[in-house]
Amino acid sequence: MMKKRYFAIPILAIALHFWLSNLLYFLVERLVLDVFHI
Repeated sequence: MMKKRYFAIPILAIALHFWLSNLLYFLVERLVLDVFHI
């Protein structure tokens, strides 16, 4: 049981990292598009 919990923590951290970087990329892309459309 303990091993499964310790195994899940890095997976959650990696998933959170990918989600945050995708969100940041999306926001930057929208900002750049808005700037170039003006």
